[in-house]
Amino acid sequence: DPNDRAPGRCFLGDPSVANNMGTGLARFCTAASWLSQWSSTESNADAVAQIGNVKVPVLIIENGADDGCPTTHPREVFEACTCDDRQYYCVRGASHYYDGQPEKLLESCQV
Repeated sequence: DPNDRAPGRCFLGDPSVANNMGTGLARFCTAASWLSQWSSTESNADAVAQIGNVKVPVLIIENGADDGCPTTHPREVFEACTCDDRQYYCVRGASHYYDGQPEKLLESCQV
């Protein structure tokens, strides 16, 4: 799904380089633990399914140029939230880790 992110990029840069570098995300885990965390079909983590169990105030922040999270995910989590005290905010133009974007990080901290 499109957002403000640069085409052909991920939060670690060029995906073909990021997926094969020695400091990649899965370098210190087993195949089973990687699947549990990152697989869209095998993961034990499901924020959309679990957010309904949250009974405290909820703040969902979407980064408008997120290059590491599916663009629909923050909104899906927010819509599945049953908490009365909930807020959704989008930091337009912000990437996944706010790399080189101190003003976007500050904006997200001030919500």
